[in-house]
Amino acid sequence: SQFDRENYHLLLLARTMEGYRNLLKICSASHLNGYYYRPRLDHDFLAAHAAGLVATTGCLGAEVPQLLNQGKEKEAYDRLGWYVEVFGKENFFIELQEHSIPELIPVNKVLVPWAEKFGLGLVVTNDVHYVREQDGSAHDVLLCVQTGATVQSENRMRMSDGSYFLKSREQMEATFRPFIDLPASAFDNTLRVMEMCDVDLEDSSYHLPDLPIPEGFTYESYLRHKTEEGLARLYGDNAHDDVVQERKERELRIIHEMGFDVYYLIVADLCDFARSRNIWWNVRGSGAGSLVAYCVGITGIDPLKNNLIFERFLNPGRVTMPDFDLDYPDDQREEMIRYTVEKFGEDQVAQIATFGRMKARAAVRDVGRAKGIELSRVDRIAKLIPAIPGKPVTIQDCLTEGHEFYSPDLVALYQGESWARDLLDTSMQVEGVARHSSVHAAAVIVADRELTHYTPLMRGNKNTITSTITQYEFPILESIGLLKVDFLGLSTLSVMREATRLIRERHGIEYTLNSIPIDGEESVEAFKLLSSGEVSGVFQVEGQGMRRVLTEMQPSSFEHIVATISLYRPGPLEYIPSFIRRMHGEEEVEYKHPALEPILGETYGICVSGDALVMDTRTGRRYRLDQVGKLDNFQIQGVDDCWRPAVGRVTHWIDSGYKEVYQVTLRNGASIKVTSDHRLLTEAGWQPLNQLATGNYIATPLSLLGPDPENAVAIDRRKLRTLAYLLADGSLASMAAVDFVSKDPALLDEYVRCLEAFPDVRPVFTPQVHGVTRISVAKREELSAHYHAPTSLLAWMRELGLKHPSGSRPGGLRSHEKFIPPFVFELGREDIAYFLASLWDCDGYFGRKLCHYRTISRQLAEDVQTLLLRLGIRATIYASSCLRRRGGKAAQQVSYQVTVYDTAALATALQPYMLTAKRRVCCTGHSRPAVARSAFLEEVKTATPISARGLMSRYGIDRQHSYPKGRQRERISTHIVESLTAALSMPETERKLNVDWQEIVSIEPAGVEHVYDLTVEGLHSFVANNVIVHNCVYQEQIIQILGQLAGYAPGDADLVRRAIGKKKASEIEMHKKVFVEGCHRNGIPKDAEPCRRLRRHLCADRLSQGALSSRIHGCAALGGARQDRKGGQLYQRMPAHGHRRAAARCQLQRARL
Repeated sequence: SQFDRENYHLLLLARTMEGYRNLLKICSASHLNGYYYRPRLDHDFLAAHAAGLVATTGCLGAEVPQLLNQGKEKEAYDRLGWYVEVFGKENFFIELQEHSIPELIPVNKVLVPWAEKFGLGLVVTNDVHYVREQDGSAHDVLLCVQTGATVQSENRMRMSDGSYFLKSREQMEATFRPFIDLPASAFDNTLRVMEMCDVDLEDSSYHLPDLPIPEGFTYESYLRHKTEEGLARLYGDNAHDDVVQERKERELRIIHEMGFDVYYLIVADLCDFARSRNIWWNVRGSGAGSLVAYCVGITGIDPLKNNLIFERFLNPGRVTMPDFDLDYPDDQREEMIRYTVEKFGEDQVAQIATFGRMKARAAVRDVGRAKGIELSRVDRIAKLIPAIPGKPVTIQDCLTEGHEFYSPDLVALYQGESWARDLLDTSMQVEGVARHSSVHAAAVIVADRELTHYTPLMRGNKNTITSTITQYEFPILESIGLLKVDFLGLSTLSVMREATRLIRERHGIEYTLNSIPIDGEESVEAFKLLSSGEVSGVFQVEGQGMRRVLTEMQPSSFEHIVATISLYRPGPLEYIPSFIRRMHGEEEVEYKHPALEPILGETYGICVSGDALVMDTRTGRRYRLDQVGKLDNFQIQGVDDCWRPAVGRVTHWIDSGYKEVYQVTLRNGASIKVTSDHRLLTEAGWQPLNQLATGNYIATPLSLLGPDPENAVAIDRRKLRTLAYLLADGSLASMAAVDFVSKDPALLDEYVRCLEAFPDVRPVFTPQVHGVTRISVAKREELSAHYHAPTSLLAWMRELGLKHPSGSRPGGLRSHEKFIPPFVFELGREDIAYFLASLWDCDGYFGRKLCHYRTISRQLAEDVQTLLLRLGIRATIYASSCLRRRGGKAAQQVSYQVTVYDTAALATALQPYMLTAKRRVCCTGHSRPAVARSAFLEEVKTATPISARGLMSRYGIDRQHSYPKGRQRERISTHIVESLTAALSMPETERKLNVDWQEIVSIEPAGVEHVYDLTVEGLHSFVANNVIVHNCVYQEQIIQILGQLAGYAPGDADLVRRAIGKKKASEIEMHKKVFVEGCHRNGIPKDAEPCRRLRRHLCADRLSQGALSSRIHGCAALGGARQDRKGGQLYQRMPAHGHRRAAARCQLQRARL
């Protein structure tokens, strides 16, 4: 039945390749057609796909044993006969197991004689959940991680005993001997089954889909035909030049030899469809270096003119599938994927599954939680394990003396503390285990036949476009030769397309992405616009700093735009003034070696402390910055070039080593530790900390983005309110007590109601002085429970870290130690409002113009401030101290007040969920951010000639804001200026309204700390500690330097580039020697400057990615623009930044629009 929840286990083994294909179909069908709570399969489908398979009666959960266990011996006998008929006697075995499960013994005693009746072989097996016997405890911990329990929890999921490992024959004989006498063949048959299975999954061919092409052509000849057509169209009379022809022939030869003719044609077909549907697209990355791609209409960048390298994209020395990264407008990406499905068939196209795996740090934290180890101890261990992107670090690396990641502090803990040894030993056992599955953000797989021939499939979800998802990850799909196409959605293309539509409708001028002029007379106005700094809305160059560079540079060519975008990033940023002076002939160009001049000709020759908190916007969960390296698909909030909230995927996590940091504290109580050169967003653009002072203002977010409602964590609100009450007015410090203390009848009644969410507890009331009542809990008498077993409420408090784990020190957190558990940050907005309302009902104050929440826990105050930001409500934390006497001793106690001045917004969000009299308080306060008054008034003058009186009558701006007395106030509220920004063109003020400007109240040295940085896809910023900070953002130059100085072939040079990028120490060390020898053969001495520089780069395994990028750019900036003093023209010697040129072209086109 379709809705029959009864299901059984079944063991199937592929005996032949036909059996393997059938196994893929069976696995796919169970997910696509039979899924009901679990993947299922009916007998008819199994019978139709039984060829090439070996089957057994299975474990106790299989059909025949289950029927026997239920006393249905006749049905079991008949079903066994059916299996024998379907698979054949030679391919079906009676399986016997023994795992201290009482039901197995009678089942086995029936199955053994049945084997003789049916003429079937016996095979003894173990239900192997882990390989080695000593891994049993680690497997038990993983069960706890999976179920959210601890190893100390009663009635949790656990295995029957420790026998679920891969046993030897001797161990298997000893296991069965006390229960049943078995022939030797039962133990020999495991080897017999193994020998029966002859499946070879190695396949070196590619399975690219067929594409209809005109009759008389092969894929090779048709690609050549389209290339030569494009060559003639794009190059005209120059198409027959030797350089052009040599490049064309070389690329076509490599493409054909590697078997990718049809791949080019497939991508070209996608681009042709996009063109026919007026869907804009752009190719990012190394694909822009292909002349063939340019000729067949895939890319719009001339790789010869721009000196791009084909081997960056397709390299015979690196035999992998090529990969064009295609950007489409984000609102038309789905149309492209649906076209692909229609073109090649629904059964040949699917999105790809990805699996997040448990890395070293995550393993330590998960194991620590499962073992009930105190959080601070676990955190101490985890912090000693570095997390470096592109270079996986294992716990064993950190314990191995001489290894680059060796940690003597970790070794000392491992050798000196039994709890640390147990934690690390178990964590090493679970490293690499898959934790969760998801869908690849952009990738789609396309095959030459139904995908179930190559991979098992599963059903897509509401967020997927294709109806199916592969069960294999991309590395496996790539290894069997399947084609991956990336469909990336880019909002910038949507905006540009819409702009051209408006131009066409209003001015009758038709533009496309490739027809907007970038040189000649038609582009003069665009460069004037860029040089003037009027670039609001121009992607990537509209920031204040970039505007300043453009006005100083006065760009007049496409190459200048490329150089600007390439240089304006951490590392080469400091060389921009020198670049501009050299470009204008005001500074002599210096090359460290003549061989660098043709490479660097026109190039004119940052960090946050690890304890900063960042939020994954997909889930709302917060992580320390030093933890991000272990996370996959981390989406982080930042700002775009208009300073609007934006989200990007973290592409790199950079360990920048130990540096001196400074703590920056803001007026609202937020603080962050950064290096002196780290950039923060000011109203004048991004500024390094060493150029800021107290009294300056920097940007913070107006709100924090979180998970969509359908992705947010769900929770019983009774439990949520219980948690809030216990954090606010709960007593958790004493022994096993979980008490709520209040004098408000509404709160006491509500707490009793909420305790119903914990079925094993009952309230116990204790009257206290001044009308206060203490509600503790006891176990319900009608429920049988072990005396020492914790109540579900106590167990939950321990799980959340608010009570100390069982077996550690007694009690729980004191008031000054309380914090909001991480899961609360993963809730949706309504549940967060409900939680905060419950918290405020206890310890909060509601007033007409001011609301506040008080606590003596700094962490709790910061957590409340962050949750308020999730609701778009800004708060300020004030600290005060007083002398408190405890136990005859006087001590200073610091308390924290989270104050909200936008009381109307707070009341709207919280009062619907409140129970006390606070819900009836009329809150009328409004609080808005403020911007610099002088800059605003200057922009008003530029935007309109209207007088102050006219502004007041037309826009309601009181004249006092223009009076000298008014001008003495440095800031002006945004609610005053919004009417003007809506009516006038005031782009600077308009983007300032997108963030909250907070005053710096102190900048203090904070010592030397481990610092980190991120690169974020599409953004140059991220939010950390609720402050907006800049992030770090080289490649053709290194290929050219390797080729020119050391004689590397382009393909080999690209392999070196990849080794540097991925920090492969052994490959880097090998190439370091080859590079020096190559330079020496070419007459460059070992002590030459470029040789020394690149040798340092080739030691990149000891450098952070950020430092490496900075050094490469520094090397580039040692070159320079060479200006012809007579004609004033610049030689065409630009660095080969293919992907940056592609991006720059978009910027110029947007500016022209």
